[in-house]
Order: sequence, then structure tokens, then C-alpha cells
Amino acid sequence: MNKYVDKLESEGVVYASIDRNSDRLVADRVHDDFVSAVELSCNIYNAQAAPLRGVQRGQLHPLMHPRNGGPETNGDDGGGRPKDTPTSPGDTPPPPGGCVSSASVRFDWWGFEVYLNHCAVNDLQFIEGGSSAVLTAIALWLAGNPVSAIVLGAIAASIALNLAWLTWADNHCSGRGAYLEEPWIALGSSWVRPVC
Repeated sequence: MNKYVDKLESEGVVYASIDRNSDRLVADRVHDDFVSAVELSCNIYNAQAAPLRGVQRGQLHPLMHPRNGGPETNGDDGGGRPKDTPTSPGDTPPPPGGCVSSASVRFDWWGFEVYLNHCAVNDLQFIEGGSSAVLTAIALWLAGNPVSAIVLGAIAASIALNLAWLTWADNHCSGRGAYLEEPWIALGSSWVRPVC
């Protein structure tokens, strides 16, 4: 949470703003360019669908796409957090064909965060690397969720550009997936964060 950004909740919807005349900004001698960037970011966040802004900070919207009709073996624990997968020789491996591609998205004033589970990262590796193919896969996983076309396009392009980094992060954490984070004001300047 940025100490200069104010969040107001009204009827279950969160609005973010920054007050240019705030004593905090004056006391800390915050540069006007920073204030303008945060103001723009807050405006983009506030323009997103109300249901996406009504979710408590840290909660991810689950986006599931089952494959092969099997039970979920990798994905989230129901709260948007990745659940552990068998990693040691004594653990029971997941049943064949039971992998479920899963993605989750969380919005905040600074941008958005996408979680892809191990199955989704693997599926994306086998899609021809173009962003249009990734866009189709992400659109299927996001079906029924109020994500704007601009954000959907940004997610698909970022995943296509960062697939090698996402794969590394997934493998680094024993197949537990990875996070892709992207700021509103610099779409295309995403970064990948490992789960572990």
C-alpha cells in the first residue's frame, strides 16, 4: 500500500485516489510527475468493472479451465493461493490427465496481478508463441469474468513476452505456478514473481 494513495469503499466498491494538496506530499517533497503517474493509475483502476474493485486486497478471482475431465491436481487452494504439488519421491503423483489449467487475476490501484498454475504455464508453452494464440487461451480461462478487452489484451501480450520467465519461475518453485504483475501506466513493462 502506498502511503499517498487513499482508498475509499462505497457500497462494496473500492475507489483509489491521490490528493495533490495533501500535507504528506508537501512534507515529503514528492515530485509532481510521481503524483501525475499515480493519479493516472488510480483513474485507470477506478475505470475497471466494479466487481473487480470490490474484492478485498489479496483475494484473487479464480479462473478455471478443466482439461481431460480429470480432477484438479494443481491449481489454487480455493482462496486463490497455489496449493502444493507432490515434489518428493515418496509423494503420490497426480493422476494422469487430471491437470486443470487455472489462472487468477487481482486488481489494485497500481496495476494487476495474474497467477498461472503449473498446468496453465505448461499449456502456454505448447501454444504457438504468438500473443493471439495466448489471447485465445487466456480469454477461455477468463470467460465469465468482467475483465475489459484492453486488460485482457495486456495480459495476453505480457504472457506471450514473458513465457520463458514464467516457465523458469514455475520450475524454480517445483511446479507451483508463477505470478505476472503489470502496472496500469506502463502496460508491457510486466515482471514475473515466483510463488516460493
